[in-house]
Amino acid sequence: MTWAKSASAGAIVLVMVMAACGGTPGVGGVDPAPPADIPVETTEPATTVPSPGPVLVGTGWNVTYFNLGSAGLTNPWPGTQITIRFGDDGNVSGSGGCNEYQGTFETSGPYDEFEDGVRDPNDGQAISFGPMTATKRGCAEPSGIMEQELDYLAALANVGRWVLARDTLSLRTSEGFALIEAEPLG
Repeated sequence: MTWAKSASAGAIVLVMVMAACGGTPGVGGVDPAPPADIPVETTEPATTVPSPGPVLVGTGWNVTYFNLGSAGLTNPWPGTQITIRFGDDGNVSGSGGCNEYQGTFETSGPYDEFEDGVRDPNDGQAISFGPMTATKRGCAEPSGIMEQELDYLAALANVGRWVLARDTLSLRTSEGFALIEAEPLG
């Protein structure tokens, strides 16, 4: 047997013995350095990324109050249900209590958390609604339902911000005045 063959055979036996004994190949039992393209863990501190706030898309709401202008907030007529659903595709739809409506919405800017039980005009996030279309079904009962629907859609057209606090969706003017309050659809 030549020297080269015996040295090669000896190296193989050495690697097998080290593996069997739990050793790792390398110089003096120390692992070789990892290749340059494999990231090495560091001990740098983790950075905190601010929370983006609650998510509006993909949610549905039952309107509990809406604004009638100078008359303030009022409940929907007994026996009617006003709803609003925010689709993942930027579409909004729901029921005005009689007719179904649909349109578009868009949010912009960061979400400002509602804090310390004190509302301010910057709470929530900016939102705008595009023109709404509605079915044309006439609903006579209860009396006033068609007016309710028109008042609700007018309030929706004036919304400039949305905020979520304690599972209540509040749609507000850009100045922070409440126009629509809603709870999750159940």
